Amino acid sequence: MIKFEIEPYDVLLFRDGRPFNPGDWAYSIFPPLPSTFQGAIRAKIWMKQDNLRKNLSNPNVIDGWLSPDENKMTLKFYGPFIKKGEEIYFPLPLNLLFSEDGEIYFAEPQDTGRLVKIQNTNIQNIQKITWVKTEKKVEVKTINFISLEGLIRYLNGYKGKDLIENFLSWNEIYINDGRLCININPSSNTVKEEDGVYRVGYVQLLENIKFVMWMEAEREEEKLFELFDKDNLKVLQLGGERRTIKYTVEKHDFKCLFENVKEEIKKKVLTSNKCKILFLTPMDYDKWYPQGSLYSSLNLVGAVVGSDVKIGGWDLQKGSPKVLRRGINAGSVFWYEVKDNNVVDRLWLHMDKNTGFGLKIVGV
Repeated sequence: MIKFEIEPYDVLLFRDGRPFNPGDWAYSIFPPLPSTFQGAIRAKIWMKQDNLRKNLSNPNVIDGWLSPDENKMTLKFYGPFIKKGEEIYFPLPLNLLFSEDGEIYFAEPQDTGRLVKIQNTNIQNIQKITWVKTEKKVEVKTINFISLEGLIRYLNGYKGKDLIENFLSWNEIYINDGRLCININPSSNTVKEEDGVYRVGYVQLLENIKFVMWMEAEREEEKLFELFDKDNLKVLQLGGERRTIKYTVEKHDFKCLFENVKEEIKKKVLTSNKCKILFLTPMDYDKWYPQGSLYSSLNLVGAVVGSDVKIGGWDLQKGSPKVLRRGINAGSVFWYEVKDNNVVDRLWLHMDKNTGFGLKIVGV
């Protein structure tokens, strides 16, 4: 695999799904969608494809790298995630709640009591309601990311104080930079008479913060690495307004980050016949829960999904916006009863789309 570390020169714009008309406010989302980063990386491959074809043993492999069809694309992308210093951070599992005095509570599927019964709700396809039994007021605070070490502990079933030092708040990562902009009429070089002023909400990363992204190719990955590593201008154009960012690359396997914990989790799942699935990146489904043959041997017990995410973007090939879809947000957690012994191998760091959507991992 090829690991990218990405750092902006200036502010960045990651548009949300709302329409943006003259006089409006353009909002940024955070963290950005996987499609934003894979699009920037593939755009560079597209720009360099003529020279690249000369060095490939099979030039037709580029057609798979640049395919507009997600099902035919032969590149896989993992991320983006956050890097602060030397530590990598992932979206915080949404079932972690915090009290005012700093204690951590875990929302988990519970047997319903006298006040709430699952049969009295309109929630379908789950057996139990996910909640926290405590008299304290608990909530999801501004802590939005968890370190690699903390995530491994979480997946392995650790709770409470074992996780307390592994969180990162969004305000330790970036600040919102709202700017007033002017729409200029190019023919007269003056402000447009109507709706000439608009506002844009940019994202400004704080010092020592970077994005990290991994890319995997089925074939000719060495040539891809050389393309990015030997380029004198190690820059990409990222997000709204195609802002310039710089990058570094190295050979590194994303899956090795979790290699040491997989076998231990597998043993616990086989013993308990239960597991939880955590989404590390968003994914759009027809319904609010994961679907498909991957889950045929699992019984859904409970879930925490938070608010949905709007997945859209811009289609460079067609020159038009992509259809806006609603999806499950990163950090969503689903609990299952397990019917077979291969669930961990089948779902461990599995992605629903090669563009990076639907990346998930199994825990207990």
